[in-house]
Amino acid sequence: MGLRKEIKMTTDLISQREFAKRIGVDERKVRYFIGKGKLSKCVKYDEKGKPQISYAIGIEEAESVGLIKVKSTKPVKAVKPAKVESKDEPVLEFADGSNLPYNEAIRKKENYIAKLKELEFKKLEGELVVREIVFSQLFDFHKLIKNNLLAIPDRITDDLMALTDRNEFYKLLYDSIANELEFLSDVNNVNLKDD
Repeated sequence: MGLRKEIKMTTDLISQREFAKRIGVDERKVRYFIGKGKLSKCVKYDEKGKPQISYAIGIEEAESVGLIKVKSTKPVKAVKPAKVESKDEPVLEFADGSNLPYNEAIRKKENYIAKLKELEFKKLEGELVVREIVFSQLFDFHKLIKNNLLAIPDRITDDLMALTDRNEFYKLLYDSIANELEFLSDVNNVNLKDD
């Protein structure tokens, strides 16, 4: 009798609300899928035009159209990580209580030496420079620019005083500054001390 009752329950028609409740989704979603025609095989309409859903057919159709997702009952195998270290491998012990496999310590040392050699090579090639030297040279270059620009008035004051035309005055001042800047922009003229 119990089996017949269960079969009867699965073939009975139920309301949208009851179907939504049984499959665990919002009733509005069920209405939307029915309205779009995505749930058509399981839907029957009663005399008043209200949709009734066959639960057994509705489950399959809801799964096929993506309304619900059935959880996989397939067990997932746990993967054990492979053991990397060998028990016979020597281990270096440090004063702080930590230890490191010997091969790992050798690899780290070789990486460190390789990085040092790469830095030395870049320094020799001119790709890498010492920050303090760069800052020192920038400071020296700043002083040189400042001193050369401040020396312009001493050089041209007498010439400026002799001029009565504003345009000539402007041209002499402008040309003096432009010549000084052009002189400073030529690397061969700038002599900075090397450290």
